[in-house]
Amino acid sequence: MLRWIFLLFILSLGVQAKELTYPLHFAQGRLSILTEACIQTDDRHFYPFTARQGQALSMAVTSNHNAVMLTLAYKNPQQQWQFLLLGKDYRANAWHGLLPASEEDRYLIRIDQVRQPSCYELFVGIGG
Repeated sequence: MLRWIFLLFILSLGVQAKELTYPLHFAQGRLSILTEACIQTDDRHFYPFTARQGQALSMAVTSNHNAVMLTLAYKNPQQQWQFLLLGKDYRANAWHGLLPASEEDRYLIRIDQVRQPSCYELFVGIGG
């Protein structure tokens, strides 16, 4: 009996969320990239990239069930990631704007799954 209670306790803990990193590398002469992935409930995917302050950034994510959101972060002078307000919130399905200053020209797109496991496509374009 005690063994079953322990097993039920372990199962109730569920699977721990994963944080996976996929660096974005723009091919020579290319200003955009399209990537695909699948994400599980409570997981996060990170897409680090380098760019310059003032460059235009366009990014959009599409998913089945509209269940995925994106967030943009940059490094503040204290070397901490700071999230950029994308409209009224810190998360959105798409955003276009000029990149703020970031230490070492490092930026990070974070993908969050908000409803259920989903596959998605992420478009990122840089200009200027």
